[in-house]
Amino acid sequence: MNTLKKEQLLELNQEISLINPEMRPEEIRLGDPVFCKIKGNSNSRSVRMWSYCPFGFEFVDSKDFPHSVGESYQFEMTIGKNRIELDGSIVFKKDISQAESMIGIRINYNSQLARSNDEERRSNSRWNCPEHLLPTGTAPNPVRYNDFILFKVVDVSSNGLKIATSLRNKMLFVGQILECTLSVPMIGTLYAGVKINRVGIEVIGGKSQLILGVSFIKRDDIVSSTLSEYLLTFAEDCSVKSLHEAGFNANNFGTSMFDFSYSKSAKDYDEILNLRFEAYQETGKLASSIDKDFMRDEFDSRSRILTVKLKEKIVGSARAMFHETGDTTSHERYLKYPESFPDISKCLEVSRVCVKPDFQGAGLARELAKHLSLLTIKSGRKFIYLSAAGELVQFWLDLGFKDTGVTYIHKQLGNLEHKLLINDVEKSILGREISGKAWLYSYEQLYKYCVEYGLVEPTFMDTIRVQGFRAARKIL
Repeated sequence: MNTLKKEQLLELNQEISLINPEMRPEEIRLGDPVFCKIKGNSNSRSVRMWSYCPFGFEFVDSKDFPHSVGESYQFEMTIGKNRIELDGSIVFKKDISQAESMIGIRINYNSQLARSNDEERRSNSRWNCPEHLLPTGTAPNPVRYNDFILFKVVDVSSNGLKIATSLRNKMLFVGQILECTLSVPMIGTLYAGVKINRVGIEVIGGKSQLILGVSFIKRDDIVSSTLSEYLLTFAEDCSVKSLHEAGFNANNFGTSMFDFSYSKSAKDYDEILNLRFEAYQETGKLASSIDKDFMRDEFDSRSRILTVKLKEKIVGSARAMFHETGDTTSHERYLKYPESFPDISKCLEVSRVCVKPDFQGAGLARELAKHLSLLTIKSGRKFIYLSAAGELVQFWLDLGFKDTGVTYIHKQLGNLEHKLLINDVEKSILGREISGKAWLYSYEQLYKYCVEYGLVEPTFMDTIRVQGFRAARKIL
């Protein structure tokens, strides 16, 4: 047990502020797993720890070993299961008995480490999220039994976090490993190991708090994609493109953050035209002479335009048209249907499938395809058809679409060759004529929904096939 006379404690209290004026080191109790060695040229020796905080510490040493204010030493510090070597300078020395002195050390964190962390801060994008929606977390106190460090995540990057915690959490140091449980609003719970790279004190909400800059110990796709989903949902000026550029795994988000609906107003329609123009322009399909008005035609008024919104902004859309026998379709402006083509009264015609460039790569086109498939089944129709060019042809083929063999050149869209594709929606949902991997990725949830509500009736062989797909999930 550490004991000093009252007069000695008063004198030390005046000196402790030299370590850090805002954080007083915490007393080391008997049995605490906190140890310190002074490293020498040829050997090292243990000293008795008295108190500790992330910015410095006190130890008791024999007067046989002279110490002077301003001298620097190398130390080997052990706190719990973590061990680190660090440099420190003496900021005060007080005799506490005829044989012993109290030595105050301010930690000098490696300047190279500080520079590398500054470069990390500059190289990673940051986003502002609402204060009441910041993630929170806990980590076991490395020293105290059944005690936890509670913190709030105030900044997120692909490599790590900036977290704020109470000044009472003093048994922390640069290089320490923490096993954290993160609670991410509206998303879920995450588990991540982090390493402390920086410590500091900042005033947040009018209160001084301990700030830790931490990095993830290993790259975890689940952590990365979950934080991406959080940022995309709540952060200002965040897009899939900016997340990719910042190093996040921003692919195939859950659909909970997106609102799938239909165009309902003139404002929606104007946003859709802007989206179409931006998406087509990004691919280089549009000639410089074509403006936004090219994105509208007479078929829009006869269509249901499916939209995908994020934070009230449209980031994806597709045009769906129900025709009856004898109607003129959008595609007939460019081609003639083959004789084997089904009657259009059994089909859903799809066109103008667009995703905002900054959100491409997030799986939105696939989600649009799922909703269009469900729309087809619910309407009692059997087929979806559309046209595609370039690499998008393979995208639709992977979803179960078939090439009709009919092509046309679209003069207004870069003279690209477009292929007419068609899909028997029920067959794809039931896993027929489609790979197991494509079915698991695109139709598994749709199959469950359609079976539950009687929209499709799987045969015995369909059920066996689906069970086989699911059993082979890890392989596929």
